[in-house]
This record gives sequence, structure tokens and C-alpha cells, in this order.
Amino acid sequence: MNSYSKDEIEEFLFEETALQDAGDWEGWFDLWAPGDIELWIPVHPSETDRERGAAIIQDTRSLLEQRVKQLLHRKLHSQMPATRTSRIIGNVRVLPSVVQGGVRAAGQLHLVEFRPGRSEVPGRSEVHNGVQTLAGRVEYQLVRLGRALKIKSKKIELINSDGCLYNIQTLL
Repeated sequence: MNSYSKDEIEEFLFEETALQDAGDWEGWFDLWAPGDIELWIPVHPSETDRERGAAIIQDTRSLLEQRVKQLLHRKLHSQMPATRTSRIIGNVRVLPSVVQGGVRAAGQLHLVEFRPGRSEVPGRSEVHNGVQTLAGRVEYQLVRLGRALKIKSKKIELINSDGCLYNIQTLL
């Protein structure tokens, strides 16, 4: 039986955000489990139906891998100049329900994204001087592969997901 400590899970999630902020997309993708995976950002934070609910992002392994390849491409127009980010994950909790071969965990994510050269759009308050802030609850399904934790699924419930979002230029 695998055991998972809150400290181990917190350190893993801290490492995930550090890799993302550093733009180490290959390192970040290596944190995902082999096989079927999912990154899901539903339009409505309380959505539970992956099949019928609307989603901002609902990526499987192949779609997520394609996004990573695009971010790594040196000539990606939307990343000239590159987006800079600062993420904080906190209030990490190990959830009581057990998943087959793994554990569920949740936390609160705050992401500040700066896009150099992005100008303000008149009448839109979500971007100010190139800065956009996103926040919400993140729920993970984590599995152990050898001694390492891996992400099996990640659901991000943005607090303003059903509002007006500016073009998100990074992976959450």
C-alpha cells in the first residue's frame, strides 16, 4: 500500500509551479504519469460532468504534449517575447477519498501572468499593463511511479472561469 504525506505532496506541487515559472516545459511534462492523463479547466467551477460540461481546456496526453511542443518552439509568434509568470500554490490538502493506486489532493492557485508588449484593451479590466491574474482551486489525482509522484489528472476551477478571460498565454 502506498502512503502519501502532505509534506511530500506539497513539495511536489511546489516543484510543479517552479518548473512552470522557469519555462521548463519538458521538465513539467515529465511530472505527468504515463498513459491516460487529463488537464481540465471547466467553464463553471462546480462542473463535475467531463462529458457534457463546457470546458476552457480539456486536454488528454496528445493535446497536452502538443501544447508543450508549441511552447518549446523558438518561433512561436505568441511567445515573442515570452510570457513571464509567477505562481503560488497554497492551502494544500490531502483529500479523504482514495483513488485507485493514488491519492487526491487540492490547493489554491494564484497565477500572475505578464505578457511584454500586451497592451490594455479598452473596456476590459482583466488585463492591466500586460498583467493578468488568475486564481482558483486545483484538484489533482496523483500516483506513485517508483519513488516519484506523478500527475494523473489536474482540474483547475478558476474563480472567474465563466467571466471574460483574456488570451491565456501559458499552461496552468
